[in-house]
Amino acid sequence: MKRLELLYEEDIIELRYFEDESNRYRSWKIPKTIIEKLIPWWNDAKFKIKKFPVIKKGKCYEFRMDVSKYLYIKEFKYGTNYCEGSWDIPVVLIESLCDMKIEGLTEKII
Repeated sequence: MKRLELLYEEDIIELRYFEDESNRYRSWKIPKTIIEKLIPWWNDAKFKIKKFPVIKKGKCYEFRMDVSKYLYIKEFKYGTNYCEGSWDIPVVLIESLCDMKIEGLTEKII
C-alpha cells in the first residue's frame, strides 16, 4: 500500500511518499507558495497534456514535464534566473496532492 503524508514547517511543506508497509520513505520539501501555484496549474493542465515537453513559467517558478511520470519543478529567486531549489516529483504524488485539501489533511492512501 502506498501512502502520502504532508508535514508543515512554517512556509515549507514536506511530501513523504511511503511505497510499502515499512517506515522508509522518500521526501521532498517544497515552499508552500510553489505548491499553491502547482495545484491549480495541474488541475487545469492534466487533461490538456497531449505532447511533451510541457512547460509553465512564472516569475519565481517553472514546472516542466518531459515524460508522463515526473514533474520537474524549479524555484527561482523572484524575477531572476538564479535557481533556489529544484525537485523531481512523481506525477502520482502531484495527483494525490491535488486531491487533498492542503490545510488539515495530512495523509492519503494511494
